[in-house]
Amino acid sequence: MSADFQQVGLYAYVDDDNYVKADLGWVDGRRALEFLAESGGKIGSRLSIPYGGQSAHLRLVRRGADVAAEYSSDGRDWYPLGTASLGGSPKVAVQAVGGGAAPPVVPTYVDDLTVLTSGHVSVQGLMLPDQPLFTGEAGQVGITVANGTDHPVSVDARLAVPAGWVSGATSQAVPAFAKVTIPVSVTPAQAPQVATLATAVTATDSPVYGRPEARAVTAPRGDQVRLALDAGTANSPLLPTYRRLSPSDGWDPARGYGWIGTPPQSRDRGGPDSLRRDIVTDRAAATLRLDVPAGSHDVHLLVGDASFAADPMTVSSEGRTLAHLDSPSPTGEFRWLTFPIDGGPNGRTVDLTLAADNAGQYWRFAALAMS
Repeated sequence: MSADFQQVGLYAYVDDDNYVKADLGWVDGRRALEFLAESGGKIGSRLSIPYGGQSAHLRLVRRGADVAAEYSSDGRDWYPLGTASLGGSPKVAVQAVGGGAAPPVVPTYVDDLTVLTSGHVSVQGLMLPDQPLFTGEAGQVGITVANGTDHPVSVDARLAVPAGWVSGATSQAVPAFAKVTIPVSVTPAQAPQVATLATAVTATDSPVYGRPEARAVTAPRGDQVRLALDAGTANSPLLPTYRRLSPSDGWDPARGYGWIGTPPQSRDRGGPDSLRRDIVTDRAAATLRLDVPAGSHDVHLLVGDASFAADPMTVSSEGRTLAHLDSPSPTGEFRWLTFPIDGGPNGRTVDLTLAADNAGQYWRFAALAMS
């Protein structure tokens, strides 16, 4: 090949306005592998990469509604070229264009064509759209299942969950060569936690491949506990049923919580959700006063940072350590620290001192709940 429009390619073809193509051709003065996708008469994806070989192995792999193009120089090691969605019932097509009188015609041909049906059902994703999940309250996740067979397959979708959790089950038929997202209910345990959920999908008369996992953050409902604080800036969104704790919230006996002494700073990272997007934080130690009712209560402190690693920190009161984050948490990871506090026989105020373990580092937290 030595001129534009000379190419040999492989199509997943619905019609002239809807297709995905991979080809070996002459593009912008060079031999290249090209990927092109058109939907509704509009080009959605197009890219090319230089290629020095005289021939290439090309393949299109359909997974649900997605068609992926791959290439290889030897038919053994395959590399991605591009991916696009393609609806309908595409056919396999080939194209060989040798050019016209100008540029001169060159021989281009397809040496071999094989069409295979994978025969596999695969689980391609686990989505938790609404986090945090409220403890003890049913929520919903989405499990994405792709059917690579040429016939509908009935699947049973559920979750593998930690102790104390309850997963629902949803049965649904997945059409041939289709991808669907199946809703599945899940009820977290009563204690707030950060847990790993995994898919558990079975299919009638077909093997199932893939077991995606996702981290789920749970939190108590604010109207089901003594106190629930969403810590952060003075104007960022609040988790429903939670009260705001920002640096401007000094101690107020009528409110029952607030900072004493110099308040900390705050940060708003913009995501991933209303509870975890913002935090209170500082290099200097700060003290939060709580009005604690009579008796013993558990305090849950959500520590972490959506944009930075969380430094080791200590929570103490009256010179006694109540909770300790002893090692840094990776960026974007959160955990609940839980410790008891006692309001005595008549109730009292308790001062919680938050401090980073090492000079120059930051303590931080995103939420506090008291049972």
